[in-house]
Amino acid sequence: MDTQAKPKSKALEVNLADYHVEVEVDPRYGVLQEIMSRYFGLMDGVNTFLRELSHPYMNCRFVVAEARKYALDYFHLFRDHPRGPEAARVMLGILLHAAGAAKSGEVQSDGIDGILLYLQKMVTESGAERDRFRPVVFEAFDCLRALPEGLFQSVVRSYYPFRRVAAEFLRHEPPGGDGLEPLNRLLAATLEATYAYWLSEGDP
Repeated sequence: MDTQAKPKSKALEVNLADYHVEVEVDPRYGVLQEIMSRYFGLMDGVNTFLRELSHPYMNCRFVVAEARKYALDYFHLFRDHPRGPEAARVMLGILLHAAGAAKSGEVQSDGIDGILLYLQKMVTESGAERDRFRPVVFEAFDCLRALPEGLFQSVVRSYYPFRRVAAEFLRHEPPGGDGLEPLNRLLAATLEATYAYWLSEGDP
């Protein structure tokens, strides 16, 4: 891969100009390049995104926006690829990392919204590959439940409520499905936080 290609992201250009850091894509993101490489027209944007992600002073807003785009618009590429679950796990990790690193509450919320939407897409569109992606979904449930309190509130107050993800998961689950503890734990945590918030509010 040519890491010297001219960056097309204004965020990356500013980072490079301000900090003069030689940016190479972290090898952990190689699975994303492998899957996206089937579509040559995507690679310029993908590599720009991954270089920004690999920058020590990454622009969290740019990373969240690009991660949401690739996660939601190209899930079908992950679904059909032998390393698809690995790539989905990496993409979820990117969104979690960027949301956690962001100083802006808006960017944090956008990152969490992206995760919830991505999980819903995995649940509803994995089809015959559902069993391959099920462990990734459950790992994400546990990661969301373990978020720091401030960031977890973005899960609780998301425009895309977790109960919707849970309902879609159960709708696609075979009868008698077991091993639902990660879903149950996160659902209980979000409901508990919601009730605690409303109980803390004064009477009108």
